[in-house]
Amino acid sequence: MYRLYILVTVIFTIWNKDECVALTVAEHSRQQIKEARAAIRRSDMSPSYLRITHLGHPIGRGIVAGKGFARGDFITYYHGKYCVKEPIIDEYTFELPCDGRTFWIDASQEDGSYGRLMNDEWRYPNAMARLLFADGRPHIAFFAHRFIKTGQEIRFNYNKGSDFPWRQPSKVQTNVCIQRTWLDFLKTTFLPVCKMDKIL
Repeated sequence: MYRLYILVTVIFTIWNKDECVALTVAEHSRQQIKEARAAIRRSDMSPSYLRITHLGHPIGRGIVAGKGFARGDFITYYHGKYCVKEPIIDEYTFELPCDGRTFWIDASQEDGSYGRLMNDEWRYPNAMARLLFADGRPHIAFFAHRFIKTGQEIRFNYNKGSDFPWRQPSKVQTNVCIQRTWLDFLKTTFLPVCKMDKIL
């Protein structure tokens, strides 16, 4: 009987601890969404803890973390012109599906914002885009998908299918691409390199 009492006490303690951790994660998420909305309201489109890096041809520019980010931390948001009609130039356009309608954020104009310079990573992204509302208008904010070290490039999944040229391995380089996939995984994981909210 004494063993049963100890077992029940241990199980209750572990269950209660897990509940507290879950509450902490939920509180952290709410706090980060508040930070994202505050950054949107004050137009903080190029925060000091991020920096632009040049990655060479064919990638061009990218965004690098100037500090470490824990999973779920707010990074920055996608700043641009808010459109109700699809813009003609769509290279820097973010499509927002919302309540059965579609809106766009057109960031084709160079304005010093960092969100428009984040590159695509469809295999092991370290950031994710979320649709959230600030002052009744939908916006895109970026949050850390996993731990990001200082000096790592921040990338998210563009999530538009696999028709991008950089996602298409050539038939000649199939084996090389497979090897590079593992190398990319190691780089992005271990090595530093130079009304309802939803995940998109």
